[in-house]
Amino acid sequence: DQDVISVNNYGVNYNQLPASLRDQVNNVFFNVMSYHDLSLRERLTEGQLDRWADAMDQYDSRRKVRYGNSWFVNSDWPGGGNGTAASPFSSIYNALNSASASGDDMLYFKQTSTPYQTSVPGFIVVLNKPMTLRAMRGDGTGVWLR
Repeated sequence: DQDVISVNNYGVNYNQLPASLRDQVNNVFFNVMSYHDLSLRERLTEGQLDRWADAMDQYDSRRKVRYGNSWFVNSDWPGGGNGTAASPFSSIYNALNSASASGDDMLYFKQTSTPYQTSVPGFIVVLNKPMTLRAMRGDGTGVWLR
């Protein structure tokens, strides 16, 4: 049960944990990849979802079961990145330029402390091709465009 996971990881029973750590325990206990009661398996973590999206883009054999590419953006990322979950673009512009014109690509925006720049003096971002924009779940800091 959740107490076993809690004690093994944090040294206290589940009901003694703060909400943030209870959520971590729940991510293990209710995870679809866990060995707990099958009827309770209902979650995947954000990291698992990111990994699945990356795997779909990386392996040709898996391209048959999805449309488009997944591009990750994190304005707090310190480098240019290549758009994967492990190395996201730091700029919305790079992600938009990488997305195909087919309309099948998806841009995942990580929650950050730095606003995503959608305009610079004299320029404005124009979405001139169809795509899906998705804000990632996280710690509640929010995804904001400016």
